[in-house]
Amino acid sequence: MTASTPQAPGRSSSTALVVLLIAFAGVVIAKETGQIDGVMAKRGVGALLGLIMVVTGNILPKLIFPLTRTAGVSAAERLSGWILVLTGLTLVAAFVLLPDDGVALWGALIGLAGFAGVGLTIVASGWSMQRDGVDGLAEAAGAGSVAYRSAKVRLSAIFILHAIAWVFAMFVADVLWGDRAGVWMVVGFVFANSLLAIAFRKHWGAKE
Repeated sequence: MTASTPQAPGRSSSTALVVLLIAFAGVVIAKETGQIDGVMAKRGVGALLGLIMVVTGNILPKLIFPLTRTAGVSAAERLSGWILVLTGLTLVAAFVLLPDDGVALWGALIGLAGFAGVGLTIVASGWSMQRDGVDGLAEAAGAGSVAYRSAKVRLSAIFILHAIAWVFAMFVADVLWGDRAGVWMVVGFVFANSLLAIAFRKHWGAKE
């Protein structure tokens, strides 16, 4: 992709994310209504999170405008995408194949390990966009509406990945400390998500 012919994220990837998030909600509802037990719910949630990571890993490297980003940042984002895809596929296999007594903990550790590999590059990429600004990307790329949509999808992907990381952390906390850790993990997620929103606040109000 070149700056003269930028592309917005494909509709197929966005549709896949929506479908997976709906399926995620379906698993949660099935658990709360007693249709499936806790272990099966964790398997379903973990596998779906892995698939969401695969789709997100495919989206992120496509949201690049080479003339406005360094080669190092572009390479880091492509590497991050590959790590997300491989981690996601490993998670799907883990939540399908691992025994019941270890599936939540080992699946969560695999997920967190994947995030450890890409976390710094994702944050660095986000702060690079924060520094350059959506308008700067649009002007340099010569296609404001595409740059605007790509920036929004990039930020949305960061928030999705942040939420998934917290789900894995909640899995670990549940195994180690039981249900009493759940409330504090939710409080921690809300606080951390609020800080993330504040960090990127100017982009939510950016004009196309």
